[in-house]
Amino acid sequence: LTDGAFYGASTLKRNQESISVLKDLGIPDEQILFLNHSNPIHDTELIKNLDLSYKSILESIGDKKIKEIYCTAYEGGHPDHDATFLLALVLAKKYSIEKINQFFTYNSKGLGFVFFRVMSPVNDKYPVAKYKLTFSQLIKHFLLIRKYKSQLKTWIGLSPFVFIKYILYRSQLIQKIPSDFLPQRPHSGRLYYEKRNWFQFEEFQILKDQFLEKNMDKKNEH
Repeated sequence: LTDGAFYGASTLKRNQESISVLKDLGIPDEQILFLNHSNPIHDTELIKNLDLSYKSILESIGDKKIKEIYCTAYEGGHPDHDATFLLALVLAKKYSIEKINQFFTYNSKGLGFVFFRVMSPVNDKYPVAKYKLTFSQLIKHFLLIRKYKSQLKTWIGLSPFVFIKYILYRSQLIQKIPSDFLPQRPHSGRLYYEKRNWFQFEEFQILKDQFLEKNMDKKNEH
């Protein structure tokens, strides 16, 4: 959805790394789509370009039928992750999908300074399912990290904690969120992306509300 060009990494390099990982997971070329080629959106700025992204997604889907959606969790870790969740919500509404599947990356709920936790839900209202991994799957998935060489700095910080969570859970955690969910502040206290000065939630909220009001019926708040 974005050019991914953070910390000086090129868009082409980031995309090539993702393609390599997806191929290892058995995803063929024709099922991999990057929307940032014709309409590049800079890293951390997806929330400013939701209308453009939504239009591009719909054009790419065409007349295909969408039955299930997986997306990054709405957790206050990275603004692009949270913005992706918003796109998933409106897509679920359009295609009459009752629930979307969110997976967790990182957030700083209950933590000070710029500390973070990985693969941990911030919303305890909805149950979290554990999809069991065999030990070989666990190791294979974890070792895919090595292919993201352009994100070495990020993974140096994340990978030890990801490994610990994999060992503890032996699972991929997925939380099903109803498609009528209207997101407010992900959690109390400063969000991780606010601590890193990537974005402020006040601005994020204005853009979020504008996008959702265009595309969703405002019935319930969570």
